[in-house]
Amino acid sequence: MLKQIRQTFSFFRDDYRKHLFKSRVSIFTNYYKLLYISFLNRENGIVAISLIEHIGDIIANEPISREIRRKHPSSTIIWFVRKPYWQLLQNNPSIDKVFIVYCLTTWIKIHEKINFEAVYDLHFNGRSCKICQISLIKENVDASINGTNYLNYGSLLKAVCLHNKIEVVDTTPQMYIPGKVISRSEQFIPKEKYIVIHCTSNESIKDWDADKWNKLVIKIIDEYKVQVVEIGSASKLK
Repeated sequence: MLKQIRQTFSFFRDDYRKHLFKSRVSIFTNYYKLLYISFLNRENGIVAISLIEHIGDIIANEPISREIRRKHPSSTIIWFVRKPYWQLLQNNPSIDKVFIVYCLTTWIKIHEKINFEAVYDLHFNGRSCKICQISLIKENVDASINGTNYLNYGSLLKAVCLHNKIEVVDTTPQMYIPGKVISRSEQFIPKEKYIVIHCTSNESIKDWDADKWNKLVIKIIDEYKVQVVEIGSASKLK
């Protein structure tokens, strides 16, 4: 029994060390890349946007990137994001570069080291990497809006804008999908009209029961004669 406990503790300890090592490598890699880009863009400056995950969050907050481009027309705008989500941003015309960070701590340390022209950190104050446990501390934000109560302020975009004191005129998100990706995806998309659903969330409090999703899909297909396309990394439908 004692041996098993030691093995379990050792596993988590080694996993923790690996995470810290990868985070530090990401910090230094991005730091020197930024120094080089800062040198090349010393006349125009660099503007940073940080929202490292997830799919829905990044898409919902896309209008902010257009507003930032409007405010900084000649600056180099860099969005910091985790590797699984960088392709959501690579074709955004408002973004000049996408930098991949390993975790939120990577971004926190980069922000401490680099003097950006402006920083738009779209996370809520107090958020932290689950492994590193280093909290994000932001200034000049509405601290009354945070990761526990933002649902009370309407859409995610609205809550993020209120928290960060950002005004956005056009609040309709846009996705910039290359033509070749659309061509490859056509085989999976119905030719007729269809409805897109996303059944799972990163926060279980926002999830709907699987049985209710299944009933809704059946109702849509039977009564409205419309196909249903589910998106996301996991499925609740039978």
